[in-house]
Formats: sequence, C-alpha cells, structure tokens
Amino acid sequence: YSALDEESKNNSNIEYHIVDMNYLLESENGEKFILKVDENGQLFTEKYIEIFEIDSKIIEEGISLIDLLVLSKMVPSKSEARRIIEQNGISINSLKNNDVKAIINNENIINEELIIQKGKKQFKKIVIK
Repeated sequence: YSALDEESKNNSNIEYHIVDMNYLLESENGEKFILKVDENGQLFTEKYIEIFEIDSKIIEEGISLIDLLVLSKMVPSKSEARRIIEQNGISINSLKNNDVKAIINNENIINEELIIQKGKKQFKKIVIK
C-alpha cells in the first residue's frame, strides 16, 4: 500500500506506464529471449544477444577469429575455437566461416559491430568502441 495506491483510488484517470521492464527468459532448449514491454504496453520477445566490447585499435590491426572467440568468452580455449571453426560451427554476420586462419578486421564490421554465431543458438554482438 502506497501513496500512489491511495491516489489511484481517488482518481480513476491515472494511467500507469511500465518503463524499462525487461526479463530474461530461457526456453527448454537453451535459447534466451528478453521479454519486453513496448510503449503501448504490449508484451513482446526479442532474441537475447550478449554484447562484448572491443577496442577499435585491435580490429584495425586485425585479430584472429580464434583469439576473438576466446577473448569474447564464446569458447574456453583456442583448441575448442579451432575445433568448432573446422566443424563449420561459426558464422560471422550470418556467413559460415571454416577458416582457422581467418582474421577479423574493419572489412567484417557493419555499423560498428559484428555478430558471431556459434552453433544454432549462441550469439554474441561484438561492438567496436
């Protein structure tokens, strides 16, 4: 019970607005979604993508895909990164990449970011700062 409750009893014209109310949901198969409320009060879901920020100098110089996967914590080790790349399990901006010697640089960046997908369900947005 609060002053707002008391005011709403006295004034039926009060409108309630939910602002920035987000919930992280995980489905049975491990996919993650964010439950959001739009400006009209309607609920909707959005695919959850983790964000990793990287210095623009690193991208300008170029970083190996293997190092980027480990640095962004998409994989625990370089050997795991190499294995997943060789098995065609990595996509960069929706394009499959099976080159273990791939270098990520400014050519891969779209609007100051790039999206890495591991398998079917794990995504990470790499944001250049």
